[in-house]
Formats: sequence, structure tokens, C-alpha cells
Amino acid sequence: MSSATAANDLWQLPLTTTSEALLDSDGGDAEFRRMIYGIFKMTVNFDRIRERMATALGLSGIQYHILMVIAELSVDMPVTISVIAERLHTSGAYVTMECKKLMRRGFVDKQPNPDDGRSVIVSVTGEGRSAIDAFAPHLQKINDELFDGIGPETFQQFRAIVDRMSRTSARAADLAEILARDHTDIGDIAVGAIWR
Repeated sequence: MSSATAANDLWQLPLTTTSEALLDSDGGDAEFRRMIYGIFKMTVNFDRIRERMATALGLSGIQYHILMVIAELSVDMPVTISVIAERLHTSGAYVTMECKKLMRRGFVDKQPNPDDGRSVIVSVTGEGRSAIDAFAPHLQKINDELFDGIGPETFQQFRAIVDRMSRTSARAADLAEILARDHTDIGDIAVGAIWR
């Protein structure tokens, strides 16, 4: 047996978390990794759902999302580009560009903001509301299937977990960005190992 083979036989995958609450009873992280893979699978499926629902309306995924945010928020408040951008965690310039496409489709309209001459109020048009109304039964069926078997108590717990993880995932993404920016030497080590 070569020394490289012997070293490989002794190597163990490092833990992917050190939080005791997330470790298996034997101190491993197999269940945690299985959960993370499940979250990734859900994320992929959520993206598929959004893209297919958007396609059914003749929209892109982000246009569908913008349309639904405007429809939801405009019930209680004037909706500006900055409000949409904040809700979707994206730039105002990007939202403006996509809103123009929705306006060309006749789904949304804009008017000057009477409280601020520099911004506009965006609203769903009658045509946009008709499209949402016609699509609603399909959206209901998809969401009912998505949350099939989840009762009220589990739903409340799930909402709390999602709210918390929305915050913690943003912090974790910030850490990942710092890692990518400041520690490219990790990638260099990996590339060096491949080419040895």
C-alpha cells in the first residue's frame, strides 16, 4: 500500500458544523448534511415553481415576483420602486428596468409620487389584476400541494424558522463573501493539489 493510499484511508471528512445542537448523537454531522441537501433541493424546486408560474403568465421569474409584490403591498400602501427593491433585496435600477417591461405588457402602471417628486408610485392595472385573478386557482393548487400535510402549529413553527433563517442566512452569505474575497489562497491550495 502506498503512503498516499494509507493517508487517504486515514482521512475523514471534516465536520461541516461545530454547533452541538446540530450534531448527531455520535458527534457526526450526517443528519445536518442531509438537511442542508434537502434545503438545496427545496430551493431548486422553489425556483422551478416560480419560473413555471411566471412562464404561464408570459413573464420572467423576477417580473412575476415584482407583479405579486406590487399587488400584495398596494392594498395597504403606495408602492415605490425602492419599496419593491427592498422587499426583493435587489437594486432599484433593476426593478425599474423590469417594471418597464411589465408596463409594456400592460400589467402595471406608474404615476408621480405626490409625496416625493423624485419617485413614482407603481400599481397593478386592470389587465394585471385580471391575469392574477385567472391564475389564482392554479397558484392555490400549487401552494396547497407544496404545504400538503402541514397543520397550523407546524406552519407557525415553520414560519418562525424561515423568519429566523432569513436573517441568519444573510449573515452567513456575508461570511461566505468575505471568505471568497479574502481567502482565495484556499482555492489556490485546492488547485495546486489537483495539479500535483
